[in-house]
Amino acid sequence: MNFTVLKSKYIDHLKQNGKLAELTIRNYANDINTFERYLESENKNIGKMNKEDFRSYFVFLFDREYAHASVIRKISILRSFIDWLILNGFLKEDPLPIARNIKKQKRLPRFLSYENIDLLMSVPDTSNKLGVRDRSFLELIYSAGLRVSEVKDLQTNNVNLTTREITVRGKGSKQRICLIGPMAANWLGIYLNNARPRLIRKNSPSNVYLNRLGGALSVVSIQTKIKTYASKVGLDGVHPHTLRHSFATHLLDSGTDLRIVQDLLGHTNPETTQIYTHITMSSARKSYLSAHPLGQEGDV
Repeated sequence: MNFTVLKSKYIDHLKQNGKLAELTIRNYANDINTFERYLESENKNIGKMNKEDFRSYFVFLFDREYAHASVIRKISILRSFIDWLILNGFLKEDPLPIARNIKKQKRLPRFLSYENIDLLMSVPDTSNKLGVRDRSFLELIYSAGLRVSEVKDLQTNNVNLTTREITVRGKGSKQRICLIGPMAANWLGIYLNNARPRLIRKNSPSNVYLNRLGGALSVVSIQTKIKTYASKVGLDGVHPHTLRHSFATHLLDSGTDLRIVQDLLGHTNPETTQIYTHITMSSARKSYLSAHPLGQEGDV
């Protein structure tokens, strides 16, 4: 069967399974596309490949200077794809070499200082509706430590400005309640009450963040906006996850218990969560409001 058809069937399987977020599925597709480009460049058929051919693919990845972590991810996703092909009878046997763990390089996450956070927040032009929207999601990502996909998928009925809580859908489509500080709540309220109504069109979705045409603001748009704003004030290499790392780092620097930070971030590592004690929303709120630099009432 044609490789493109097999790839489409696998991606459809991932979507129907419902356990992976949209962004994760997109990453799976992109990584399989890399393998497809390799097949085309070498004029190979996946059904006739042997272990040496796959080792050549691994070399192909390193030769093209993919980051170490990216190679590990691409190989892992390829293994999942091969397993699915075998399970569904498209391949008779596993052609991959025996799995050997590639040591993952440790890289400290980048974060911004308090001063650079303030600098970044000041960039959007809040005299117009799009600038208000952008200031709102900048404040929200940093205040709640959100993933970019969580911002993109946030729905209007999952926002409670009175309690300053939002309900987001994280990895694996798991929901969690996130706390937001008064500054983020203030800008979110301004956006929802004044800017978003001017972006709504007849067929607009219930996503909180809309583009200029009334559709849902995409992950790529949010990433591009943040990168552009950061570049304007000389902050290179800033992504949505940089704000998430900054959220966690600043809480820890302020003395917040590691377990509470993990709870607020929505981390659910199966190898470590069994040692965590249950963190109630009230204790998380108390720690958050006392420690987060934008969590104080007087900051609005």
